[in-house]
Amino acid sequence: MAEWENIIRLGDTAHASWCNNHPNRVAKTSRQREADKNRMTELLHGRPITQEERAAREDLQAKRVEKIRPLVVEAAERRMQAAKEQQERLMKQMTGSPVAKQPVKKKTKLIAPWEEGGTKRKPL
Repeated sequence: MAEWENIIRLGDTAHASWCNNHPNRVAKTSRQREADKNRMTELLHGRPITQEERAAREDLQAKRVEKIRPLVVEAAERRMQAAKEQQERLMKQMTGSPVAKQPVKKKTKLIAPWEEGGTKRKPL
């Protein structure tokens, strides 16, 4: 979330110390991450959380994962099926038949977006 002007001026040290892009960032151990999580919950609740509350939170998380996982798999399968159908439509358009022929890849433009349109500005 650092301003790009500051990154250009100061370098990567303009990033926050917890940011992945900061050069002196040190990866935390699992104990440190757990301690941070405990401190945050203590700040939110005003007291340390009990083992029962912790177990309830873990059970709720497990139920959420159990409920969401099939939906995620179903959505991924739908996306894969849609991509496959689109690929088949492209092949039919290119060849006129569903014969397996790889579509031609579009070449990447190597022109900056602000240089594409020429010198005329579009009216607002």
